[in-house]
Parts: sequence; structure tokens; C-alpha cells
Amino acid sequence: MHKLLVSLCLGLWASWAVALAPSDGVRINEIYVAGPPSRSEQDGFIEFYNAGSATAYLDGAMVLQGLDTFAQLAFRFPGEPGGQTIAMAPGSFFVLATDAYNHAGLDPASPNLSYANVETALPQEPFPPDNASVENMVDVMGIGFEWFFVRRWGQVLLTTGETWWARPCQPGEACGNLVCQVPLEEIVDGIEYLYALSGDSLPRLNNAIDAGIILGIEPWTGQSAERLTPGQDSDNSTDDFRVLALSTPGYQNALAVPQHPDPFVDTPLLLKAWPNPFNPELNVGLDVAERVVGRLAVFDVTGREVAVLHEGWMESGRREFRWRASLAASGSYWVVWQAAGNASHPLQVQLVK
Repeated sequence: MHKLLVSLCLGLWASWAVALAPSDGVRINEIYVAGPPSRSEQDGFIEFYNAGSATAYLDGAMVLQGLDTFAQLAFRFPGEPGGQTIAMAPGSFFVLATDAYNHAGLDPASPNLSYANVETALPQEPFPPDNASVENMVDVMGIGFEWFFVRRWGQVLLTTGETWWARPCQPGEACGNLVCQVPLEEIVDGIEYLYALSGDSLPRLNNAIDAGIILGIEPWTGQSAERLTPGQDSDNSTDDFRVLALSTPGYQNALAVPQHPDPFVDTPLLLKAWPNPFNPELNVGLDVAERVVGRLAVFDVTGREVAVLHEGWMESGRREFRWRASLAASGSYWVVWQAAGNASHPLQVQLVK
């Protein structure tokens, strides 16, 4: 996989295409920063959602961590602002992982990030290894320690990446070699997250970016923060987000809880389940138009994955699977097929014992 090598170029990039802008509808939809109880440090992610009506391009955009419009850490999407390589279709999700790896195999509270769109693998990390099939974000601040979405608390910004300035990190600052600043008008979206309010952790993000906070993400619990409705954005995280007990990256869990509206576009497949209600076995039929890599899974009403019926290559045509739910509790469940970042319309089924 081609890995981009980018020098630290400060200033404005010009291109024939239009760079990512706030009006495009791309928003930070979920952040997973708490880390699992085992305290593994590489399973963080940010999920983006395109709530706009047109394809948006993330080429050259930057994801920052810092204080207000100043960043102590910054990663850049491959390409340059205005490029049209990193595409997000309307209604689609895009996952940026610390490491694109199935962390659930190490800790059940961690997500499977092996299907992430991009990752931030750093050279000195011995494990998990770099996923060669997933493009790397570019560390433009030259920092050589772990990605910051687990142990650092504060603000996350998505910017166009067109214009930014850097200065040396001053003694006593919690940063690497450089600190950068971006113009307020080039910030596409931003959120602020805190475990608890205190004198040392009061909300500090500019109100023009986000007038609220996500409060209550407890470290090392596996919690994440997700928008109540994909794309909903009142520029107040207090109203827009809620804290979930488990993370739900878009490709892994299409419907975190049943009251969510279905944000996915139609895909060329048909998903059926019978009998419904059932006890204790459920048959699931899937019609796939072409050979594709995907995942067929069952989730409970809290968004917890309870069964995986298939994972990997699926040949075109009709396939049938069976879920033996003799050990599951009575109640509602969701059957979801995910492939290439999109999903079928989730099916609700009822287990009655």
C-alpha cells in the first residue's frame, strides 16, 4: 500500500477542486477515547458521518488535538486539500483508527477496527503491527508517542487543512516539537469531552465551534460518545451527544440502539430473518449482488455484539445462516450485514422464551 511522505509545509495549498468545508455536512459522529478495562492503548477511533447531500472529500484535511484552535498533536489525511481521493458518499461513515486491528480479540470491550478507513500507525509501536491494507494518516507534528485519543482529554477538531501555522513547543508545554494553530473559519467540526468538571478541566473550546461538552466519559471503561442522530449538529455537544457503554464504529454496528433512525443508503442486497418471533433458532437469508467482504452479526438493544454469523468474503447469490440463541435472553435483537463501510437496513427480531 502506498504510504504518503509529507514534509511540513506551512501555508495554503491551491487545487482545482474545492477543499472540505463546514457546509459539506461532514461531522464527527463518534469518538472512542476511554480505552478498555485492560488498559490497552491502541484501540481509539474517531467516526465521521457525511450528513450532506453530496460526496465530500477529506484529502489533506487535518484532525487536531489541543486547546481551542491551538493543536499539540495533528494528523493529516492523505493527499492535499482540494483533492478527490478520500471520498465520503452522502449518508456514509468513515472511521479513523489508532490501529486498524481487531482489538476485540485482545479485550471484549474493545472494537474491531480491522476495517477502518485510515489509521495512525506509528513506527515505534511493536504491537499491533501496521495494517498494510489501510492507508496511514500523516503525523505532521513529528510526535513519536501513542495516538492521543485514549489518554488525553480535551478537544478534537476536524479542519480543512488548507492553512495552519506552527511554532516550537515551549518548555513546560505538553507537546512534541511543535504547536500549530488553524484559523477559526477553517474548522469543519469540533467537540470537547471531559470525564468530570473541575477547576483543571473546565470547558475551553471556542463557543463558535462547540458551545457544549460531552461529559462523563470515564477512563478505561470502554465508553464512547456518539451523536443522538447521525449528522445532528447544533454546535452544542451537551445536546448532540450521549455516552455509550460500548463503542460502535459505523461498519461494525449499524444501529447502536433501536431508536436510532437508519442512516444508511440502500445496498444491493436483501436481508431476511425467520421465524420472527423465534425460539431458540433464527434463520437469516442474505442475497448479495456481487462478491464482497462483509460481516453478518447480531446486536442486542444496548449495541453489544452477541453473535457473528459470518465474517470475510461472501460470494454473490443467496446464502443462509443460523443463529442458535439458546443462551441468549428473551428480548429484541438486531441483525445487521455490513460491507465496505455500508450496511443493510438492520432487521429487528424477537427472541421469546
